[in-house]
Amino acid sequence: MNQEKPNSFHKEPTISACMIVKNEEKLLAQCLDSIKDIMDEIIIVDTGSTDNTIEIAKRYTDKIYFHEWKNSFSEARNHSIKYAQCDWILIIDADEKLEQEDKRLLKVVLRDDRFNSIYFAILSDLPTGVSKHYSQRVFRNGKGYYDGIVHNQLICEGASVMTDIRIYHYGYNLNSEQMQKKFKRTETLLKKQVQENPNYIFGWMNLVRIYKCQELWDDALKTAEDVINTKREIIDDTTYQMIVYDMIYSIFSKKDYDRAEKLCAEILESYPNNLDINFLRGSINICKNNYQKAIRNYMQYLRISEEGLGLSEYPNIIVDTFSSQGQAWNNIGSAYAEISQPDKAIDAYKKAISYKNDPMYYENLARIYFKQNMIKEMTTTLEEADSLNIATNIMLLQLSEIYSKQKDFDKAINYLQRVVDIEPSKPENLIKIAHLFMLKNEHEKAKSIFEDVFNLGIRNHEILHNLAIINTRLNLKDKTDQYIEEIMKTDDIDSKQYLAMANDWINLNEFEKAIIFYEKCLQNDPNDLSALTNLSTCYAQLGKYESAIAGYRAVLAKNPDDPIVIENLIAMSKAIETQHSNL
Repeated sequence: MNQEKPNSFHKEPTISACMIVKNEEKLLAQCLDSIKDIMDEIIIVDTGSTDNTIEIAKRYTDKIYFHEWKNSFSEARNHSIKYAQCDWILIIDADEKLEQEDKRLLKVVLRDDRFNSIYFAILSDLPTGVSKHYSQRVFRNGKGYYDGIVHNQLICEGASVMTDIRIYHYGYNLNSEQMQKKFKRTETLLKKQVQENPNYIFGWMNLVRIYKCQELWDDALKTAEDVINTKREIIDDTTYQMIVYDMIYSIFSKKDYDRAEKLCAEILESYPNNLDINFLRGSINICKNNYQKAIRNYMQYLRISEEGLGLSEYPNIIVDTFSSQGQAWNNIGSAYAEISQPDKAIDAYKKAISYKNDPMYYENLARIYFKQNMIKEMTTTLEEADSLNIATNIMLLQLSEIYSKQKDFDKAINYLQRVVDIEPSKPENLIKIAHLFMLKNEHEKAKSIFEDVFNLGIRNHEILHNLAIINTRLNLKDKTDQYIEEIMKTDDIDSKQYLAMANDWINLNEFEKAIIFYEKCLQNDPNDLSALTNLSTCYAQLGKYESAIAGYRAVLAKNPDDPIVIENLIAMSKAIETQHSNL
């Protein structure tokens, strides 16, 4: 009896990576490294690179082809797929990379015969966070081609399957100059595309978005309104939501908060699970000082996000706020802080931090601890941020101030010095360090710093005064006198500043120097009783009792009930009597 043979071996499906490149030396190797061990061939079409792109590509493949750039991404893309020899084609750009953990899943999905294209999850790194949408990135060879000169779309016959195989996209997180150049190129191509095909809604949607990305709010708003008013019947729900979101965002950015909030409410009637519009509505109500409403809006956004409702209904929609849960909790915290609910604000900021170690979240949490006089918790929060290497200069300055008040001057100086290292052009922080060295009685170090600041050309009365104080403590009388003379030549000192400097001298028991500054204060403000009282005290300390009595009497003439002055006047009278009796 013949036994049935086992199923014959099925050949593993093969896959080609097809790319178009131009001057991609910065990110190309990262992309190719992410796919090289899973691709059966890598095909690269270069459209005019002048950097090291080709040299980098040669390390991974010999299938490199050259085609002139003709202002059409689809044309270039279609050139690349014509060279493919494998069963499947992966489309990936140089500024993208494949998630390594998802390679095994890709291999499994390629074995399924029920569909011709595979959707990937595209996670775009933005300056504001991460956006997410789904895009067809793998399709059977011979079953698809690209259409559209920019933001080209795959036209593929047959069924498709949705997966969460991830591609990370870094093309939108460039410096401002690079992004502006990219935006202008895209804008030009999109205008050409919609001019040639006025009913190409995908092109209109991207034109609205490119205006928004350039903060051309009026252009974005007008284009969106025109498209919606004239072509609504041919706009699908996904595209409509994206156009409307960019339109409302533009209105919001123009500070027309009432109109923006009204439109959000209207759109959410039809699309209640739109993540971006729910989040935006919260931001609008924050700006309108409607904090309770804002909290509800953000909580709605968080609920939809947690339940995965936004993308499940409209998988092709680009969600800008896909990873903004931390920002939502941070904004909730700020709203609670505004309505004087600090405990709830603290909880919200902590939840924000649980999503992302963002410096702003730590700053906000530290600030509310400070307002609640919870200095220990504030310090812990700031030090945690510092341990994560995300402490801002503001945080370092706050830590310095905390430790200065605790008289831990070494720690205070350390934090301040780090700020100086980051921002050496701000002498005010050097001055703070010098003051801390004065508090430590390390006058030589303080003197050196003040002299450095002085030599930078910053010769205001504060610097001169501190140098005079330090040189007095170092018994350098000539230097002290020199700096005091410089202060006296300064024209922009008011009476309060003279008073503060005089008080420093009296605290050092340098009464003669204090007299110089009290007299300058009284020249500017003869009615300053504090200056007159302290001037009289200086005369008393120097044994000039008649002058002291004259000063105290002048004070009592204006404030006859001052008990301290009365007491001092009696003491002066007795001192004079004693002086006379001893003669």
